[in-house]
Amino acid sequence: MGWAVEAVADYVENVRPRFGCADHPALWLTERGGRIKSAEINARFGAYRDALGLPRKLVPHSLRHSLVISPGCNRLRDVGVGGGRARV
Repeated sequence: MGWAVEAVADYVENVRPRFGCADHPALWLTERGGRIKSAEINARFGAYRDALGLPRKLVPHSLRHSLVISPGCNRLRDVGVGGGRARV
């Protein structure tokens, strides 16, 4: 999972500041400074999934489940998510 942490850290340090919305509570923003909507994430994910020929039952929420059931630890708790609803 180290590469994912590095990718998010790079986004937070080098990309997100370019949006000029330092006080916005959302982590992932559009180029206009608004919150990315789940429908936009689903559409983009679906396009990539289909282009790669992956099963249509694979959806972004599947990734959350794969993280939760990873053997060895409670990965969501380990990255600070839990005990409430996480906001994207």
